[in-house]
Parts: sequence; C-alpha cells; structure tokens
Amino acid sequence: MCGGKQNHRNAIVCGSDDPNAWTSGGGRGNDLDLVTHEIAHLVEWASNRIVESPAFRLWGDSKWAEIFIYDVYRGLGRTADVTRWYNNLVGNSDNYPRKSPGSFWFRDWFYPIYQAHGQARVRQMANYGEFVHFWSGAAGVALKARFQAAFGWTAAWESEYRQAQRDFPRIKYSHMGD
Repeated sequence: MCGGKQNHRNAIVCGSDDPNAWTSGGGRGNDLDLVTHEIAHLVEWASNRIVESPAFRLWGDSKWAEIFIYDVYRGLGRTADVTRWYNNLVGNSDNYPRKSPGSFWFRDWFYPIYQAHGQARVRQMANYGEFVHFWSGAAGVALKARFQAAFGWTAAWESEYRQAQRDFPRIKYSHMGD
C-alpha cells in the first residue's frame, strides 16, 4: 500500500489460510516468495512519491516480480531457492499478450534478458556526460543547459557528454547539438 492517505509510506500485508504457509518446508517457500513478491511491488510501484508502474498494464501482476524474486535469491546466495523458483516458473504461461499458444514471460522474456545482459550487474558506473545524455533521452530534450545551470559544467564533463553521444547514438532527443 502506498499513497497520499498513507503519507507515502509503504506496508506489506500478507496472509494465508494454510497453517503451514510461513514455513519453507517441502519446497513451498511461501514465507519467502510471498513477502519478496510484495517487496517487488514496492520497488516497481512506489519510488520518489510516485505511485504506479508504467508497465504494469502490459505485464500484469507478478511478471516483473518473478525475475525480481529470482534475482533477490541469487543475490542472497540462496541457491536452493534460486533452483526452486526457476523450476516453478520456467513452464508457466499466461494468456497475455498472446492467448495461444501462450506467453512465457519468465522463460522467453525476463530470464533470457537477465542471463544475456549482465544479470544484476551495472555495466559500469556512469560519468556525468552519460548521466546527462541518458536523462536527456528519457526526457526527450537536451538537459545539458539545465544541468549546467544547476551544477556548472567542466571541460571533462563536455568530453564525457560528447563521448556518451557517440557511444550511445540511439538515445535521441531534441537539441542534441547542445
């Protein structure tokens, strides 16, 4: 839950009718999976006083949370839970966006991207030139002047900015010559 009525604070409420729901015995993992799933919603939906996920209407409840949970278990070194979680998901299909033969969000989308493109690693720490270039792309307009007004601008940052434009040419925005 998050929103103005809660003063933008988050809470997780989990429950089950199963008296054994909160023990991981038998490979159920409900105690971990359910709570980690709800944490995924906090990450997805509530950041910087913004409520809602821009892609939730596309992937629905749980699809992004599935790879988030997998990554959390990997990051914590919980190899048995990584294997259990993978095995639980790899065969699951949904009827969206393709009804037949089904859509395998984890198997065909999130997991291959995760495996092939660095998993949880960041490719490198961004420099100021990349930072301004990436934010400009997200905004659709060059933000260099705004950054300069806020923080100044150095020759090194200019060099980084020009290099970022060369390194990431598909990031487009108006006034790219700025």
